[in-house]
Parts: sequence; structure tokens; C-alpha cells
Amino acid sequence: MLNSPTIEKLKDLKLKVMADMLAETEDRFGLMVERQWLARKNARIKRLLAAARLGIPDACLEDIYYFDERTIDKKLISVLSTCAYIEQRLNVVLSGKTGSGKTFLALSTWKLCLQKWPQDSILQNP
Repeated sequence: MLNSPTIEKLKDLKLKVMADMLAETEDRFGLMVERQWLARKNARIKRLLAAARLGIPDACLEDIYYFDERTIDKKLISVLSTCAYIEQRLNVVLSGKTGSGKTFLALSTWKLCLQKWPQDSILQNP
């Protein structure tokens, strides 16, 4: 960070212990900043998900059951999980029988995209 020149000066003055302590403090400060950044990001995602009032708040793509009668394509789900269709500005239409998991798939995909881009206003409640 900003203390690198100071650490070098301390080493030139043969104050290795002080230089090591300063470097250790710098590492700790970096970890503190990282932890605070993650906490704010997670709090924002949690707030946005709560505001969305999803019908299935625990919807997650990893929880999809791939039964034979549901005819869900695993390759298509992996493509949806990349959220590349949002970057390409494509629409997604889900169709299928009653109880096939269309709502679950839509909500879990939307939730994943919200987690990837919490700052984007283009993601709106489905």
C-alpha cells in the first residue's frame, strides 16, 4: 500500500523488526478493508433480495432436481447460470408443464444475477 517506501527506509536503517511490524500491520489493515467491503456488499444483496419479496426466497440453481419427467437440460441451466444473456440483452422465456419448476428456475436465475451485479439498476423484480 502506501507504506512500502517507509518499509524500505526502515530496512535501509537496519530496523528490520520495525519494518516487519509495519508490513504486518499493513496486511491486517488490508484484511480489515476487505472484510468491511464484503460485509457492505453482502448487506446490499440481502437488502435487495428482501425488497424483491421473492415467492421462493431460498431459490438456488444448485437445488434443482433433474428428474427424467421434468426434462430439464443441464447444459441450458449452466448457460443460464453465467447470466450471459443479460450482457447480450437477450430475453428468456420459460415454458413447461405445471409443476415443472418454471417459477423456481426464474427466481433462482434472477437471484444469481442480482448477486453478480447488485449495483445494476437494469435488474428489476421479475
